[in-house]
Amino acid sequence: MRSGEGPDQGIMEVAEYPAPRLQLAVSSVMLLVSLILLVRVFIRGSTLQGVAALLISFAFTIIFLCAPQLREFTEVGRAIGEGRAYVKKVSGQELSRVLIEALFLLSVVVGPFALSAFLPPDTWFSVVLGVTTGFSVSQIGFILYVRGWEKSNEVKLEQYRVTLEGGKGRLVLERGVRARR
Repeated sequence: MRSGEGPDQGIMEVAEYPAPRLQLAVSSVMLLVSLILLVRVFIRGSTLQGVAALLISFAFTIIFLCAPQLREFTEVGRAIGEGRAYVKKVSGQELSRVLIEALFLLSVVVGPFALSAFLPPDTWFSVVLGVTTGFSVSQIGFILYVRGWEKSNEVKLEQYRVTLEGGKGRLVLERGVRARR
């Protein structure tokens, strides 16, 4: 969506916060498939080592995904409560957080393939299943938490980005979250 186009205002792009409505459905389907696979693993008589690997990877995934989201949402809620938009600052700390999250996501994608050479199949599958389930649960939980917060505060949150078209492409002037009543 574009509004206020011009060299002095830039281009405003707006999206749903924290994720598009489709994300809740996709995460729910992923969770359902993961739970079906989990039941099949337990019926087959998974080893204690496999269950431990599943629980550990599930817990680490939720911690690494939810903690940063909840910390940022605390700041979003504070800003919205004060009647202003939350402006996401880009600082050295923010860049290091993004780097840590990128490394975590890379390890989630590449890690299972590397682990397949070292772990027994049941344990390896349990790690992958724990990560998938943890990812789905964290996404669903955070989206539902934000939706509940929106309902209790009678607002609708949206993320925005203001960009400026230049000779070298797009320059992001500002990004953040704002409320619509």
